Amino acid sequence: DALSMASDKIQSKLKDFAWQFIDKSDLSNNLVSLKYAYTPLVMPDNACDKMKSLCSYVEELKKQSVKSFKDLFRNVPMWKGTSAKGLKAPIGWDSKEQRPVYFKLDVEGEKDGNVVHGLVGGQTGSGKSVLLHTIIMSLAHVYSPEDLQFYLFDFKDGVEFNRYSNGQGTIWLPHVKMVSVHNDPEYALELFTHLVDVEFVSRNKKFKELGCKDISQYVEKDGKMPRLIVIVDEFQELFVGSGIDEVGDKITEKLAAICKKGRSVGIHLIIATQSMSDAYKTMGGSAAGILQQIGLRLALSGNGEEGILEDNNKEASEIIAKKQCIINTKVGKKGHNVVFDFPFSSPNSPDGENYKKRIEEATSKGKYQLSRKIFNGTTLPPSPDYHVIKNTIQQFIEAIGADFGLNLGVLPDFSATPFVVPFINSFSVDHLLIGAEVEGELIGGISPKEAWEGISESIVNSIKATENSAIFYYNPGSKFSPNNLPSTSLKANKDTTENDLLNLLKKFVQLPQKNKVLVVENFDLAKFLHPVKQNNIFGNPFGAPQDENKEETARSIFLSVLDDTGSNIPFSVVLLTKNVKTACEKILGRNLLEAFTKRIAFNISGDTLKTMIPKSNYKQQNGPRRIWYEDTRTSSFKSFIPYSKTKD
Repeated sequence: DALSMASDKIQSKLKDFAWQFIDKSDLSNNLVSLKYAYTPLVMPDNACDKMKSLCSYVEELKKQSVKSFKDLFRNVPMWKGTSAKGLKAPIGWDSKEQRPVYFKLDVEGEKDGNVVHGLVGGQTGSGKSVLLHTIIMSLAHVYSPEDLQFYLFDFKDGVEFNRYSNGQGTIWLPHVKMVSVHNDPEYALELFTHLVDVEFVSRNKKFKELGCKDISQYVEKDGKMPRLIVIVDEFQELFVGSGIDEVGDKITEKLAAICKKGRSVGIHLIIATQSMSDAYKTMGGSAAGILQQIGLRLALSGNGEEGILEDNNKEASEIIAKKQCIINTKVGKKGHNVVFDFPFSSPNSPDGENYKKRIEEATSKGKYQLSRKIFNGTTLPPSPDYHVIKNTIQQFIEAIGADFGLNLGVLPDFSATPFVVPFINSFSVDHLLIGAEVEGELIGGISPKEAWEGISESIVNSIKATENSAIFYYNPGSKFSPNNLPSTSLKANKDTTENDLLNLLKKFVQLPQKNKVLVVENFDLAKFLHPVKQNNIFGNPFGAPQDENKEETARSIFLSVLDDTGSNIPFSVVLLTKNVKTACEKILGRNLLEAFTKRIAFNISGDTLKTMIPKSNYKQQNGPRRIWYEDTRTSSFKSFIPYSKTKD
């Protein structure tokens, strides 16, 4: 067998190095001891080189003898397990006796304890990601998607869980309900809140209807309710440097609820981290209570002193091999460690590709059409098509009684709810000011310019999808107009003269459409619309023209539109500016700024952000993917994620 062949190869190799064979002992069916003595008594000059060569040879031999998923699943039928009495799947072999080692959650009657949640610790290069893949793929081999589903979160590099996506926005492993990578703590809070406030309530309601106390009884009676496993890799990132104490407190609160009540409803939490020290510091005293409820501990190399096992349990620090791990079902207590070997494979390895083929074959035979979600914090969500935008806006304005709306992105919640800016023009016209600094480095893999372009395109798409609407798009910073403008739009650019701009505005005012919007991109460059100064103080920003000859100008029409005390207001105004400080303080001034009851800002901070969004908190995250919106009229304040610009 493989073990005998390996020992024969080592004996043959050692003869080349002048080692004398002494004894061979079969310690068990899977373990052989070889004893040698070195001859002659005087070490040759190249002895060190020979030893290094021998060590390299043995390491290569070890790699050749590493077991695979095929070995792990031998005699384990696919999708035949039932999750009624918990979850149990092989993840490796006892390092001493090579007996199978199982990953178990909520399994009754087990001598090594009944655990509900797990904590995995492994420093960079220890094999933590590979172990997580082994857990996921083994459980997905034993249980069908009807019995088990995963929510996968990665808060750092984000590459590992993306392996379950086929790169086309879909997921090949049918058990995976959601993959979320590169997201911020506030999004994690949304998921945990969904689980506690929605999933817990829904499941308990179903239990009550059938007279059951927990998921085990319910599955036995009804047979239809999957257990959910939430895996959070790089868990410490939820608490390190978030700068939002309130969010951290809420996350801790929801995690405590999941740990305490998860067993009865079949929701399990697996936390994976390089170190618990940062999370301990941020979570404070509440951390101990939460972690004490996580009975299953898996510690890889170097984690003897990182909070995964108890302080006096140092055995993990002695592990050297990447494919070895300690499993402990007694909250990390000393004396309950089992060292095991796990297959060093992943979904993208040859071993994993074979696994993927088996999964896809099984999936094709059944109907497993889960509603799946993929969230990537380094990308913006794609813009919906015309009909989706139209239906979204129509449903929104009917629900709140608005005249029209701009669908600019999605809310950072679990359902990715569409974000729509409402315009209610019954008594006074709503105007929107958008400000951002678009020059600069990538933030989280996204450029501010990318977010700017996405918002600009979404404004036009939303107006196009609105019935009885018209748009006048003016960009004094460019010779070109957006490609998605409808053919009936009025357009002006940097080459448009002041007189031509006036004539276009007059024409726009006379259009019969109910919902007309003037969009000015690069407003800080739109000098024909800027109010003039009188004695170094802004004159009356509203009403009568400010020009000395009192003739109607583009400026006077623009300023009169912002006067929401008028009785016949012709259109709404949307301004976009990349020079926020200049636009707000030197061009608009306090009075004109107040005309814009709706405001959006991103990638700005300090006093400028406070001027744009009075309710903003400097500690809150700010960047191209986290965009702040405030309605000063209704005191509404929220953040959203913009759609990306459609590729040409």
